[in-house]
Amino acid sequence: MLNYADGKKFKDITMVGVGGGRWTTTLAATMDTRIKTSFLVARTSPMFLRYQEQSRNYGDF
Repeated sequence: MLNYADGKKFKDITMVGVGGGRWTTTLAATMDTRIKTSFLVARTSPMFLRYQEQSRNYGDF
């Protein structure tokens, strides 16, 4: 999608991550400089931090 949007010469590219897309948005916005703004809906935690919780919240694993 980024290549398509880049080909259309959009002024800015913004990415929104909801649910499992939060972590995808975090990584994509970090690695691709074409994404100017990113919004995460709810928190983002890598799996190694989730394993430490008592509830064993595996998220979208």
